Amino acid sequence: MKKKLLSLIFPVMILLTLSGCMRMERGIEIKSGGRIGVTVSLAMAEELIDYMYGSTEEFYEDMDESYQDPNLKVELTDFEEDGTQWYGVRAAGTVLNKEQAEKILSSDGSSSVDIETKGFIKKTVTVTLTSDGSSDGMDYGSYGIKDIFSIRVPSKIVSTNGKIDSSDNRLATWDVSDVDFGGELEKEMTVSYMNWFPVILGTICFLAVILIIVLVIIVVVIAVVVKKKKKPTQVSQTATEDTNV
Repeated sequence: MKKKLLSLIFPVMILLTLSGCMRMERGIEIKSGGRIGVTVSLAMAEELIDYMYGSTEEFYEDMDESYQDPNLKVELTDFEEDGTQWYGVRAAGTVLNKEQAEKILSSDGSSSVDIETKGFIKKTVTVTLTSDGSSDGMDYGSYGIKDIFSIRVPSKIVSTNGKIDSSDNRLATWDVSDVDFGGELEKEMTVSYMNWFPVILGTICFLAVILIIVLVIIVVVIAVVVKKKKKPTQVSQTATEDTNV
């Protein structure tokens, strides 16, 4: 799909007259159990849609066909910003593993996505975006074409080579237009965060073991005390019986 879009907007004069005409975004969200949330979206200014498709109806029809995946829910969007009318499509869903996420995010054919997660307590997510080399090396970002990749993690980001969102400290973003359009062959995006679940689970298990040990000690102490109290009574009863005899 991306190649089709670019083939239609290559003319420099069109880009100059329609600066800020297109926005693309891909992203993942790391969830529990190895699941990954995937989001892919595209928005275009009305003027560019008229030039490329002739009508918003044709645009929506083409976009709907481009995002055919059983794991994704497709929503058509439209909004106005700074006097410009925008139309777009947003596809989002949750997949069971990274292989499915990589397939969806690499489906445009012009670049591939590799997702890797390392660590146990401190986890690091690395996403590598690799171009197929078909870009013409032109700086489309200077014409206002935005191409963003995002990674969202379960807890506050500890470190990243991206930009942390000011309203969400679990979200980092990167401008990847240099890979998709600018001629750069590869971009590596990393995010590190603390995986508190095993820490919390380990703490609960440790406290549970301590509690069990304390309860066992209390039971043993009570048993010993009760046993000691019974012995003098038994001795006294035996002595009384001997005296009576």
